[in-house]
Amino acid sequence: MTLKERLLADLDAATKAQDKVRIDTIRMVHLRIQGAEMRAKRALGDAELAEVVGRCGQQLRESIVQLGQAGRPTQPAEAALKILGDYLPQQRTNA
Repeated sequence: MTLKERLLADLDAATKAQDKVRIDTIRMVHLRIQGAEMRAKRALGDAELAEVVGRCGQQLRESIVQLGQAGRPTQPAEAALKILGDYLPQQRTNA
C-alpha cells in the first residue's frame, strides 16, 4: 500500500470514527500532496510523498513555536504533528 493509499484509507476510517483532528490533519496533507503532484504534473513516489509530509511537519513545528511565543494554545498543532508522525519514516538516532 502506498503512502497516498494509506492516507486515504486512514481518512475514511477517521471520518467513520468522527475524529476531527485526524480528519483535518490528513486532509491538509492530502491537499499538499495534490498541489505537489499538480506542480510536478505526475504522480509522486513514496519518497517524494514523505518529503511533502515532512514539510507539513516542519511547518507545524514552526507554528507551535510561534503560537507558544504569542501565548496561544499549541495543543491542536501538537496533536496534528503527532498524527503526521504516523506517516513519516522513523528517524534514525545516533545513540
